[in-house]
Amino acid sequence: ENKRLLDLKYNDLTRTVNNIQTSVIFVSTLSGFLQATKLQFGIPSDVIEVVSITISTYISLILSISKYYKLDELKEKIQNLIEKYSLLHNKIEHRMDVLGPWNNKHLWEYKNASDKLEEWREVLNDMNDQYKQIIETKQMLTTEFEIIMDTISRNKYNTVNAERNYSNRMELFQTQKKETALERQIIREQAKQP
Repeated sequence: ENKRLLDLKYNDLTRTVNNIQTSVIFVSTLSGFLQATKLQFGIPSDVIEVVSITISTYISLILSISKYYKLDELKEKIQNLIEKYSLLHNKIEHRMDVLGPWNNKHLWEYKNASDKLEEWREVLNDMNDQYKQIIETKQMLTTEFEIIMDTISRNKYNTVNAERNYSNRMELFQTQKKETALERQIIREQAKQP
């Protein structure tokens, strides 16, 4: 859940940083274009100077604001934390993959019980050691998450997440209804054929 909220915040930050950078590129190009074509369009030099100063001021202001809010640094911190959550998730999935076969009774059938019990003890000891590491990692990630995601951001992105989940579930439900209707139609068509 935390990773999902970080993804949403990261996407918003990326959009903001991209808009800032795109606007800087656009106005810089516009300034260069106006200076290069001032003679062709007959634009007075004082107008070009004012436009150039305005554009330079805008660029300085917008980049200073971006640096003041440390948007790039925050974006990088969020990306690193997302990666750490992914690693934790993969460790947990790996544990499930290791434990999965032990639920199958056929693993035990026709096997030497003492050998299987010893093998299980090894797996269990390894799982216990890994569990301690996973709990420590989770604690560290939760602390980092709390530092990055203030209460206001968490509330905002929880709402966005809930709306997206609802929308995704509705789309899935509609698709499943269409598939069910199609299956029924196929069955009816097949029943009509001799």
